[in-house]
Amino acid sequence: MFDIRPVAFVVGAFICTLAPLLLICAVVDLAADNPDWMVFVGSAMVTFAFGSLLTLATRAENLEFDIRQGFLLTIAVWVAICLVGAIPFYFAAAKPSIADAVFESTSGITSTGATVLSDLDHMPPGILMWRALLQWIGGLGIVATALLVFPFLQVSGMQLFKLESSDVGEKFSPRIADTTRQITLLYVALTVLTTVALIAAGLRPFDAVCHAMTGVATGGFATHDSSIGYFGNRTVEAILLVAMIAGSLTLTLVLRAVAGRPGALLRDPQTRLFFVSIGVAVVTITTWRITTSEVEPLQALWGTLFSVVAIMTTTGFVLEDHATWGALPVAAFFVIIFMGGCTG
Repeated sequence: MFDIRPVAFVVGAFICTLAPLLLICAVVDLAADNPDWMVFVGSAMVTFAFGSLLTLATRAENLEFDIRQGFLLTIAVWVAICLVGAIPFYFAAAKPSIADAVFESTSGITSTGATVLSDLDHMPPGILMWRALLQWIGGLGIVATALLVFPFLQVSGMQLFKLESSDVGEKFSPRIADTTRQITLLYVALTVLTTVALIAAGLRPFDAVCHAMTGVATGGFATHDSSIGYFGNRTVEAILLVAMIAGSLTLTLVLRAVAGRPGALLRDPQTRLFFVSIGVAVVTITTWRITTSEVEPLQALWGTLFSVVAIMTTTGFVLEDHATWGALPVAAFFVIIFMGGCTG
């Protein structure tokens, strides 16, 4: 008989972890004297209560997962987090429809970056922070989060790993746990470094935190309608350019590079193809723009480089309206967006 209790238990635990993040957004709104802070506090209370009840009701002494339960767990966690993430959007002052709220939440947690919200310049800061947090969580990945959380729940993360690999020996388990922790620390470190650099470059701490999270997560949610073009700051653009590239590389190879073995990253064929593709696209589109318009060469080069990286890493930050560049750039962007980065 199929036992759904282990799946419900873990889903409840995941739902509970969203409550502290909702309270962070409540503090942001409260500091800005925005009444939406009550929405986030209420959402946190409901989320934690529901998750706790679900966890307590399905608690068992030994939680073991078979393959079918593993597949169901993966789907259930994604669906549950997308639905819970939609609650603040629906009840906040912006008041989108239920479909729009779920869409925005799903776009955030999957770090897709598509949005149905407008007038971001006047959006409550708590909502903007919630969008960024959803993307940041999604950028790290639900499975990586699960491998971190499962030991505290006394659940074996190896059951999930069976869905991804044929090597399920016990000897591999410690390495998975250690690597996951290291990747998480690297992900957090990249975010913190990007935030500090953006603040030093002149951004408000709020804008710096939001763009650092969505840049490293390669999600692209911005705090202004004109995206990165709003700031008009080349230093900010350069910092986010590095953040997007770092967030799109294979983090296990970045870990080796940080540990003093950069050769592993440089020898990786996927990484080489990634950078070669960026170079070819930048040269081709820059040449097109210089020969078909009156744009300055350096301006054309920088705008093209930023746009190519933003699109190829699937981040989606916007510096210029590249739809006006002509047929060739639009067609090239349509191709490279399918290539994506190296993570996953």
